Parts: sequence; C-alpha cells; structure tokens
Amino acid sequence: MKKKILFFVAALLGICNASAVVKWDGTTEAWTKGAGTKSSPYLIENPKHLAYLADMVYVGISHYNGVYFKQTEDFDMNGQAWIPSGTADNYFSGVYDGNNKMIQNIVLKETSPVQYVGLFGYTVNATIQNVRLKIKEYQSSAN
Repeated sequence: MKKKILFFVAALLGICNASAVVKWDGTTEAWTKGAGTKSSPYLIENPKHLAYLADMVYVGISHYNGVYFKQTEDFDMNGQAWIPSGTADNYFSGVYDGNNKMIQNIVLKETSPVQYVGLFGYTVNATIQNVRLKIKEYQSSAN
C-alpha cells in the first residue's frame, strides 16, 4: 500500500512539474543546447533564451538565415514589455518552432520611429510556426 501511495505522489509531482511555466525576469541568456540545424535545433528553454535571440537580431549580430530554433517550455513573460526583434536592416530569417508551447503575459511594445510590433518585428524568408501567443497588453509609441 505504501508503494502505491508513493508511486501516485511521484506521478502527480511529475505531472505538475511537466506543466510548469517558466517566468521571465527581464534578462537575457545565450542558449547552450542544439546545433541550429533541422535535426538539432537550438533549444529555447526559457524566456531569457528568447530575449537573447531577439537582442541578437535587433542589434544586427545575425539574421540567423536558415538556422533552426525550438521552444521547449511554456513561457510567462511576466507582464514585461517586449521590444520586437527585427528591423528592415536587422531582420530574422531563421526557423522558429514554438512546439505548441505558450508564450503568455507578453506586453507588445511598438518602437518609435520604426513601428514593428510582434514577437518577431521584421522577418525575411523566415518560418515561425506552432507558437501560441497570449498578449497581455499592447503599448503604442503614439501618444
């Protein structure tokens, strides 16, 4: 009987842990897993990784042309403003697979004078798929 109860508790903990949502603290961090290929995409395991990708695109470090990314967890952006990655010069050209994971509580912020809004602000020949996005708020630069 004791073994059955322990097994049941362990199973419940596993279910709860599997559905955990990773919260964003506003910082960035480079991903460490994957090779960026179709068979081994870079793994976006937390919102810090997603923010790092956005920053690298926004400042023009890379377009990530043909590079593959895959989200591994649900993210809670914690109501923080998200500045979209990409401009006409610094755009995203990779493949982002949201893996049917949720990105929630995101505040989309319009940048001025360039007005690109979204998770990815400007893309060229990119594929963005299987992303579940729940927007908390939209902030316009026009007042």
